[in-house]
Parts: sequence; structure tokens; C-alpha cells
Amino acid sequence: MESPTSSTNQAGSAGISEPIDLNKVVNYKGLAALLLRTPDTLRVALATRPDTLPPPIYTPGTKSPLWITGDVIDWLRSYQVESGEKRSRKPRVCADEKAPRRGAPPMRERVDAQRLGISVKELRRRKKDSANRQPQAAAAA
Repeated sequence: MESPTSSTNQAGSAGISEPIDLNKVVNYKGLAALLLRTPDTLRVALATRPDTLPPPIYTPGTKSPLWITGDVIDWLRSYQVESGEKRSRKPRVCADEKAPRRGAPPMRERVDAQRLGISVKELRRRKKDSANRQPQAAAAA
């Protein structure tokens, strides 16, 4: 009979050969072994995308985060997909949202702006203004 504080899942490919103690407190190295990542990858993720990791615990007087193995396993299970079910992907940002554009403008916008003798930024502002005026004109008619 197995103890309630351990899991008999043997993750041989993960480098974990003994039963997992669910009450054990782990640092970056232990979390890396559980998540099949490197400690450096986890440090970067915690600094830049903390929502992609289980919530850490910070003990008074220390800077390094810690995790309880049982909490990490529960966090992993919350993302478990049932057999036959597709994994949900990150929702895409709509073009209508206020997210700033990145990269070079499309060729179509550059050519249109060049024909008008204005910048792409000005072209986009004019398009936005004219789009805002059209619903008002339709409501007035």
C-alpha cells in the first residue's frame, strides 16, 4: 500500500527514479526535474511570464522561490487534457484591440501612404478617423 504523501508515478524519462514525496519543498532544480525544463529556463519564465509556472512560495528572509511538490503536481493536473480532447491554444489577439503593431508595415500600407505623400502612421490614423465617422453618418441618416 502506498503512503498518501507519495506518488508511485515513475517518471523515468524525467530523471526521477524514486517515488515523488508530495510534501517535499523544492527549489528551481527540483522544479526543473518535475517540469522537464532547465533551471535557467524556469528563472527566465518566472521573471517574464510568471503565469506559465506554478505559484511559488517565498519564505521570510529569502529571495529564492520554493515550490511544494504536491502543489506542482496539482497545477500540472489542472492542465491535463482528457483523451480525445484537443489542447486549447492561446487565444489570438484581434486586430481591433489596442495592441501595438510590431514589425514593418505591410507593403500595401507603405504604397498607399507613399501615394498620398504621408507616413504609414498618418495613413492609419486617417483610416481610423474615417471608420469612426461612418457609423455616426449612418446614424444621422
